[in-house]
Amino acid sequence: MRCRYQAPPRAIVGLGILAVAVSCGRSTLPFRDLELSPCWPNCSATAGDADQVWDDWHDYVRTLELPTCAPGTTLVITSTDSVLDGGPGITSLAEAGATLSFVEALWWSQNIGGPFTIRFDPTVFTDVATPHILLDASQQNWPETIASTCIDGRNATVVIEVINPRDPLAMCSDHCGNFTLDHSQLIGVTWLTPYESRNLFGWHLAIMNGSQVAGCRLGTDGLTNTSPATYGSFQLGGATLGPGNAIGGGTWAVAASGAFALVGNYLGYDPVTRTSLSVYIAARIQGPGLVADNVFLANDIQCWVSDPLNATVRNNWFGRNPTGTTVEPSSTGVSSSNIVVAAGNGVIGPDNKFIGTTRAIDVVGPVHITRNVITGNTALGIGVSGDSPSPPTITAATTGLITGTCTVPGTLELFSDPGDQGEQYLGSTTCDAINPWTLVTSVPRERNVTATLTDLSNATSTFSAPFAVP
Repeated sequence: MRCRYQAPPRAIVGLGILAVAVSCGRSTLPFRDLELSPCWPNCSATAGDADQVWDDWHDYVRTLELPTCAPGTTLVITSTDSVLDGGPGITSLAEAGATLSFVEALWWSQNIGGPFTIRFDPTVFTDVATPHILLDASQQNWPETIASTCIDGRNATVVIEVINPRDPLAMCSDHCGNFTLDHSQLIGVTWLTPYESRNLFGWHLAIMNGSQVAGCRLGTDGLTNTSPATYGSFQLGGATLGPGNAIGGGTWAVAASGAFALVGNYLGYDPVTRTSLSVYIAARIQGPGLVADNVFLANDIQCWVSDPLNATVRNNWFGRNPTGTTVEPSSTGVSSSNIVVAAGNGVIGPDNKFIGTTRAIDVVGPVHITRNVITGNTALGIGVSGDSPSPPTITAATTGLITGTCTVPGTLELFSDPGDQGEQYLGSTTCDAINPWTLVTSVPRERNVTATLTDLSNATSTFSAPFAVP
C-alpha cells in the first residue's frame, strides 16, 4: 500500500519520537473511522524480494513499505518486564515507576483512549540481545482488547512471547493469552504464541475492525512453528493482514472473514531464514475478502475456501516463491492441494501460480477460475465437482488459430502447456453451444493447447483434453 504522510505529533511521552498520520486508500486514520480493512477490496502489496538475503528480521522489515501510526500520544517502552506497578488503572508516567513496561502502556492507552502509539527504546530492544517481553497467559494482566493503538516495533528488535505454564494438554476456556486488535496496528514485531496451548476458542491474536498487522513474524521465531496444535491462531475480520508478515502458528494459521485483506504475506514460510514452518493449512477463508500477493507453503492445504461469498484469490504463489524457486515443506513434500473451494461464488485468479505441486485447485460448486498459471502439477490441474460445465473441445490448432466447440454458452480461456494444464494464457473468446468457436492468436509450436469454459453463472470447467500444435 502506498501511503501519504500528514500531520505533526500532538503529544509524546518518553523518548522524542514523531507520530504522524497516514492516508491509505479510502480512509485516513485515526482508526475509529474504519470498519473494514483500510484498503479492501482494492488492496495490493508485496511480500518482499524472495531472492534477497537479509541479515535478520529487522533488516528485512526495513525494506518493506509499511503503514505509519496516527498522530496522538506516543509511549516508549523502556523495560522488557511485564510488571504493572501502576495497576490496571494507570494513566500517567509517574504511576509506572522508573520504567514503562509493555503491559503498563497497554492499560494506559486503553484507560485514556486513543489514538496512542507504543514504541520501544532501541537501546533496550537491540539486535544483539534480542530480549523477549514474556506475557503469562495464566495471569493475563493485560487488556484483552486493544483499541485505537499502534504497536510499532519497526525501529527496534521486539519479541513479544505469550507463555502458558499450565497443563499443556488442558483445554483453555478463559484467560488464554488472547489479544484482540480493534482499529489498531501491529508493526514490525515478532509475536510468539504459546506452544503448549490448547485454546478452546482457537485463536491467539484477533485482527479486527479496520486493524492492520504488517512486517511481523506471527507464531514463529523464523525456525519453528510456536503453536502447532491451535486451530486458527490468527483471526482476521474486517481488517488487513500484510504486507510482509511471516506466519506460522496453528493447525491452520489464519482464519479470515468479513471484508478482509490478506495481502503480501509468507504463510508457512520465513523469507529470512528460508525455513518452512510445518503449517497444516495456511489459511481458511470464510466470507468476502481478498487474498492477494502472498506466498503459501503448507504441508497439506494452502488455502481452504470454506465459504467464499465472493472471496477473490489472485496473484499468489503456491509451493514456490516469486523467483520461481520450489519451496519444499518440512515434512510431507509439496502440498496435496493448493486451493480447496468447498462452496461457490468465489473468484480464483488472475495470476495465481500453481507450478509443480500435486493438486492445484479442487472445487465444489460454481467458482470462477481465470487466467492463472497452472502447470506440472502431478495429480490435478483443476478438479471440479457439483454444478460446473463440461470442458470445451478443441478440434484444430495451428500457430495462429484455434477452433473448437462447447456444450453450453460461455467464455473460453485458451492456454499453452507442455502437458494437459495451463502454463501460458493465450486469450479468450465466447461460444454459444451451437456454432464452432475460433480464437486467432499466436500459439507456440511443439506444445499443447488446452481450454477452460466459464458458463453464464460464472462456474468454470476443468481443462479440456490437450491438442498438440505441430
